[in-house]
Amino acid sequence: MEKIVETPEEIKKRILDAAYERFSRYGFNKTTVTEIAGDCSMSAANLYRYFENKHDIGAGIAVRFSGCEEKVMREEIRKPGTDVAKRLENLVIETLRYIYNEFTNRPHILELVNFIIKERYDLAKKHKETQISLIAEVLAQGNSSGEFDVSDVIATADAVKMAVGNFVNPSFIAITMNCCGKDDYFSKENMEIMARDVVRLLINGLKKH
Repeated sequence: MEKIVETPEEIKKRILDAAYERFSRYGFNKTTVTEIAGDCSMSAANLYRYFENKHDIGAGIAVRFSGCEEKVMREEIRKPGTDVAKRLENLVIETLRYIYNEFTNRPHILELVNFIIKERYDLAKKHKETQISLIAEVLAQGNSSGEFDVSDVIATADAVKMAVGNFVNPSFIAITMNCCGKDDYFSKENMEIMARDVVRLLINGLKKH
């Protein structure tokens, strides 16, 4: 039988998959590169050919997580058959659901989020800029359709991002789940209700009067 040879990108993906599972079970701080390498059936020395250290692996997972979240947002704002106001509402709600579901299954990932914010703020900043850009795209759609009247879409998108920040913030969602999990106020269902209320309030201000 011919041996299947993995490409470097396939090996990197396998390492990130293994690391994500281990970070999810044991946390970022308690996981070692040797353990990740063992899960991939390779030596730590071999793993270092693809990632410099555990922080580099963590950054790779953060980029993947951010990319998935951005994909959810992008799909909602470009979904045909919905008006612009609904697209903005769905963008927030679906992002909230994605993050909430990820942390429901992987509560220890909060350690990784905290690491990224502290040690690789450049990645967090880039993700924030992408989020604002996507919100700005919705606002521009609203201007074009005549639904919105926004003079500065970038500045307004930044303000919208601030207003809905807690509903699309992994750290906030993870903390509420861990510390307030028994409080119905922070349940997924109630968070969605609050998010819809905030977005609809924003939409009333964005509409062309």
